[in-house]
Amino acid sequence: MRKLICFAHRGASGHEPENTLLSVGKALELGAEWIEVDVYAVENELVVIHDERLERTTNGKGFVTQHSLAYLRSLDAGMGERIPYLREVFDLVRHRAGINVEIKGKNTVAPLVSLIDDYVNTRDWSYGQILVSSFDHNELMKVNSLQPEVKLGALCASLPFDCIHFAQELACYSVHLSMEFLDKRIVDDAHRRAEEIIGAAREEAESYKARLKQQIAEKSEREKETLLSDARAEAARLFEKTRAEARASVENERREAAKRTKKADEALVAAKVKAREILDGAQLEAEQSAARVRDEAERRGKALLEEAKGRAAEIVERARTDAGKGRISATVDVETAGENGQKKLIHKLMKKVKAGSYTDDYQAESGELVIGRMAAVLVSDAEQEARALLKRAQAEAERLRAEHAGKLDETKRECDALLQDAEREARRTTAAAEREANVLKREIEQLKRLRNALEEEVRLASAAQNDTQQTSPSI
Repeated sequence: MRKLICFAHRGASGHEPENTLLSVGKALELGAEWIEVDVYAVENELVVIHDERLERTTNGKGFVTQHSLAYLRSLDAGMGERIPYLREVFDLVRHRAGINVEIKGKNTVAPLVSLIDDYVNTRDWSYGQILVSSFDHNELMKVNSLQPEVKLGALCASLPFDCIHFAQELACYSVHLSMEFLDKRIVDDAHRRAEEIIGAAREEAESYKARLKQQIAEKSEREKETLLSDARAEAARLFEKTRAEARASVENERREAAKRTKKADEALVAAKVKAREILDGAQLEAEQSAARVRDEAERRGKALLEEAKGRAAEIVERARTDAGKGRISATVDVETAGENGQKKLIHKLMKKVKAGSYTDDYQAESGELVIGRMAAVLVSDAEQEARALLKRAQAEAERLRAEHAGKLDETKRECDALLQDAEREARRTTAAAEREANVLKREIEQLKRLRNALEEEVRLASAAQNDTQQTSPSI
């Protein structure tokens, strides 16, 4: 005995509002093998509703196809349910039952076949899980011309002559009759025709099996090649991306190192310039200080010499004037006084002259010769004092030169320290850049190994898939 197939008409319409997601869900809960729904096309979208007017099943009014999709979706189809889209029914069923779609309105075939093809190609549905039925057999012929794989069900409102033959000519999968027209003759005729169809189709089935195996193998090969190609492309993309990032990172590090090196060079040049300025300034200051001391010593020596000469000339002039007036006694025997006596006398007179206390009391003790010698001694003393001042000036200049030389050495040491710091910074920057480059090289090597491992995994998966196909039983 053949097993009866249970269709949930408009969903579980005896339990929930018909043609709603609530009734479809209830049908699945009750274990229905097929779920039948009715569809119209509105704005190229398939909506699930039975009547051509809205009044019986919704709170709307008018014809379904004369309203906008937004208006239809705003209506209450019972218990707060909206009029569902057909794709929502497919998503809710999810292969748990077959779906029988009855075409109700015009211009429905094209969007319906498009939706079926989409769910077969992208959602893992099969044409065997979908049945399209209609009272308008011309619409079924359109479905068959667009997609012959779709199962067709011929609906009959009455009992036409040779109805089963008519359905066979349409290449229908099933005939849907009203119970009031169904009798044993029709059932037996349907069974007989089914046996004839099955018997005649065995050879075609074997051929179909062979074609199906070949198609599966070709599809598997294409998928394997696609998978391998995608894996290689992804690995290459990751490799190129990482290599580009590594190159960019190395280039950035090089630019940063170049900037730091340039900055260190600029600091070194600035330090050298500053050291040269300090050195030149110190040398100039030393030379100027020495020149000032030397000029001051020469000036003071010349002033003392001129002063001594002036005073000596004054004394000589006064002595000559006094001698001319007869005030100086010629009885003084200068020659007999001896050399030592003359010197003592001259120094005594010099002290008086320097003290400004030279008076007439000493005029008797002097003569023109003594005065001349005294002037010479004054000049000699002035020259000695000038030489002493010059020596002190030279010593001061040497001291200043030595002091500035010490500052110059200290400046040179600072410059050397700046140079060493700059060189250390440059070496540190170069070493850091080299370390970063080595790290990036290691990462690139790891990516290469990852790509090779991925290719090997794809190859092994392909080999395992081939083995599985070879060991699997025939269809």
